Amino acid sequence: PGGILLTGATGFLGVHLIPELAASLSAGQRLFALVRADDHRAAKQRLENALHEAELEAVDIAAGPSADGRVVALAGSLDVDAFGLDEGVYDQVAHDVGLIHHVGAVVTAGGAYGDLRDVNVGGTRRVLELAMSGRRKAVHFVSSLNVALLLAASGVRQVLEDTPLPETLTEDLVSRSLPYAVSKWAGERMLHN
Repeated sequence: PGGILLTGATGFLGVHLIPELAASLSAGQRLFALVRADDHRAAKQRLENALHEAELEAVDIAAGPSADGRVVALAGSLDVDAFGLDEGVYDQVAHDVGLIHHVGAVVTAGGAYGDLRDVNVGGTRRVLELAMSGRRKAVHFVSSLNVALLLAASGVRQVLEDTPLPETLTEDLVSRSLPYAVSKWAGERMLHN
């Protein structure tokens, strides 16, 4: 136990975290990187491509949890229960992980809230379910500047890290805000409950 799960591993922030997180692992710990892909081999390939495109140092990546390696590519998705992992893999991750970096999200200024909800809100719920499965796990959640802008639009004059999130948003504020910001607010709100 004490391994790490990283969501959003092929995104801009996630791919930059991989070398740092991998270097921070102690002997016997693993970094599980959740990647949208059809299978673990395709997940490994997407992860290797993302590292290459970001011009980051290559990292030895295993395809799936049964392969040897400190960095393990897992084919899964935030918008599916248990991330779409089979029960044995999910249980292994739940057992082996002590820390979750939840970086994954659908990031788009366009699109409707309904198009973002399953990943940005449901994905956060699924991360919290994993965090509570078996031994509790720490969760590091990456928010968005858009949540601070949403708070500013609601009349909050100064937004700091410890500024409380409103429990609800007015219909007017929701209608004037980007659906992405509202979906990130909803996901972050879950963490405060």
